[in-house]
Amino acid sequence: MTASGTIRVLVCAALLGGAAACASSVGRSRVVAEAGTYDYVMRTGETGDLRGRLVVDSGTVVLEPESGRCRTDPGSANIGSAVYLCDNSVDIGDLRVTIDRRNPLHRSSWTGWSTRSVTREVCDRYAADQAGRRVCVASRREQVEERVRVGGSLDFTRRPTT
Repeated sequence: MTASGTIRVLVCAALLGGAAACASSVGRSRVVAEAGTYDYVMRTGETGDLRGRLVVDSGTVVLEPESGRCRTDPGSANIGSAVYLCDNSVDIGDLRVTIDRRNPLHRSSWTGWSTRSVTREVCDRYAADQAGRRVCVASRREQVEERVRVGGSLDFTRRPTT
């Protein structure tokens, strides 16, 4: 993984001005996860899973996707979470990964858009019925692409320490 594919979330030092501030912050931005390395899976359904690694260490959370890259969302300024915009190898558009700074293993999530093919009935010709209402008298089936919102949680598995 290259440095550009690594995402660093500085939990306390950047937000609260250093380790002393973190220690006295009554847990507001404290990382709940045990320090270590975790594999993650984003289950995206039909488009395939996205995988990577989450490293939790001394108030820092590092997200390393196996494929693609992520960058901090400049429009997101939430003290409780970090939001990233990611390019990926599966067909998920506008992929956003949200890492909860207080509890990254249980409250982190992802959202995006996917395209699915659906069959629709399209009316080709209308006529008036006996009551004067407009009704379809000839139709056909048509395949169209439809954008749907997708999302979910990240599933984590702790890597054994060596």
